[in-house]
Amino acid sequence: MKKIPIEQSLQIDHTALHAYSTGLLQGKAYRSLNSALAKVVYIDDLSIPEWKLLGQLVDHGLMRLADLAERLDVEPPLVTKLIDQLEKKEMLRRTSHSEDKRAKVISITKKGKDTVLDLEPKVKVAMGKLLYGTTPEELRVYLSILQRIVNNAGL
Repeated sequence: MKKIPIEQSLQIDHTALHAYSTGLLQGKAYRSLNSALAKVVYIDDLSIPEWKLLGQLVDHGLMRLADLAERLDVEPPLVTKLIDQLEKKEMLRRTSHSEDKRAKVISITKKGKDTVLDLEPKVKVAMGKLLYGTTPEELRVYLSILQRIVNNAGL
């Protein structure tokens, strides 16, 4: 794929796209999204990382700790801490892997799954308020750009 300068790809004057301004805007958007999300998940006594971990289990079923760490893009010790917290809340459980008894697999409980599914519409409402005025196409483009940034970061 041919790389083109960002100013050309956006078809704007390069002075309109200062890195420091873009960085500030990205930071503000991240904090706004995170704050809105935290208010919703905290109602059910969850942190955002706990909610994300439970969501992965809803989507993928049984998972090894290392796979959860990779999906969440965090170090395994943080996942262990999150699992400990969620196990105390009876939202997930650890069991031995069927083929390797030393390895543990993590599964979500009914309580954990119900919590995630109950939070989903509330999260969508909170995000919808922040995305007010955004068309479905604009949202698709936004998500595509985020995915491209993540993909390019691995280059």
